[in-house]
Amino acid sequence: MNIAENLNALCTQAQAALQALEANDEIVDSIRRKAATTNLTAILARIHEIGATHENLHHGLLHASPDAITVHLDTGEIIDANPAAERIFGYSREALMQLGLAGLNPTLAHDHMALWWQRIGDGGAEISDTYNQHADGSMIPVRVRSIAFQVGARRFIAAIARDISDESARSKALAESDQRFNELFFAIDKGVMIHSSSQKLLAINPVARRILDMSEDWTPDAANQATGHLRRETTAEHHIQIFDTNAAPIAPEDEPIARAARYGEACDSRVVGVLNLKTQKFSWLSISVTPQFRTQDFQDGIRLTQAKPFQVMTIFSDITQLKRAAEFFEETQRLAGIGCWDA
Repeated sequence: MNIAENLNALCTQAQAALQALEANDEIVDSIRRKAATTNLTAILARIHEIGATHENLHHGLLHASPDAITVHLDTGEIIDANPAAERIFGYSREALMQLGLAGLNPTLAHDHMALWWQRIGDGGAEISDTYNQHADGSMIPVRVRSIAFQVGARRFIAAIARDISDESARSKALAESDQRFNELFFAIDKGVMIHSSSQKLLAINPVARRILDMSEDWTPDAANQATGHLRRETTAEHHIQIFDTNAAPIAPEDEPIARAARYGEACDSRVVGVLNLKTQKFSWLSISVTPQFRTQDFQDGIRLTQAKPFQVMTIFSDITQLKRAAEFFEETQRLAGIGCWDA
């Protein structure tokens, strides 16, 4: 039997005892009155005991929670707050009770509580991210779970607020990092491509498009329509073939990006030839391929052997003119060595 059922049963017994005491029947003798009084005293003691137990449980739960807990009337008035709320918001329990919800969260509309109760109703719950004001005036980002309940005719809301300042700071830092990366991605004077672990092209910058002679309307989605990576694009105008330094074709499974995605192999400043089969433009590139792993793929700074990259970044520059100049110089040296020159 739970606390509510215990209290209901005891109240029924108390009502019966009171009826016995209030009876005007002369047959009711002093012994019966004394028994009824004894019963009523025991019942009241039991009710007090249950109430005290419930009160201790209530405060025990409030004190044990690391999250801020405030209990509100449906008007927004705060009638209770736990120590975590005092610590997180910088107010004493008494100050919070005087402050009320409007003072704790000044961003809320004046009719917020009425609209909230209409939307949620008795027994309902809602989770939302908002800001509560600290005693020093700063705003604290919090994730609040609000639970509505009713006792008799009175309506209450228990608000459990978790400080998510660290999470918000991480999100902000990540957003700023993404912004800086995007700025660098489009401003860098080298070609950059990012592939997924399945070799799907996720991003390509304008310099890479120019070097590979790809049209501006060509997108990674177009490259991934068929089998999922740049080399296997079914539309011939964007098919690219890769060669080694001896101008021999490299098998798809041995291409630097493929090996990085499959085996986690990185390569630095490798020279490859790239042929766009639509435009027939051939270029010599110096490419660096870096497989990227997640934080959980490392233990004590050492990558786990079973770890697989989640994406691959390729950075390259066009060295066609340099390579041709080097080949011309080598040919010049060779001809000079045998004492003849080509016309």
